[in-house]
Amino acid sequence: MFMEKKKLVPPDGGWGWIVVIGASAVNLCTRSIEQSFGLLFGDLLRDLGVGTTGAAVIMSTLDALINFSGLFVGPLIRALSYRKVSVAGSILVASGLMLTSPANSMAHIIITYSIIN
Repeated sequence: MFMEKKKLVPPDGGWGWIVVIGASAVNLCTRSIEQSFGLLFGDLLRDLGVGTTGAAVIMSTLDALINFSGLFVGPLIRALSYRKVSVAGSILVASGLMLTSPANSMAHIIITYSIIN
């Protein structure tokens, strides 16, 4: 009536934890940009005369495009690879943030921060 002790081995060799840590780091870096929008671009928005309504439009556009991007990213991942789509996304985010810094209008911010980013 003695039970054998079995050692449980992760089916992927523990690689899943690396994926969890990587996904957490990506979410920390990308999602925190939204939360710090006012801190990063508050002075620029004030200089451009963009009020809280304009800032809400910028953030709402960004959120809508992030949520709807899954419709396009899924087929892209199937057609290409996770790595290629991730690199392309990283390039878009970095270029969107860099192109936002010289913004001189609300439309410029919407295009560079909300759409490209």
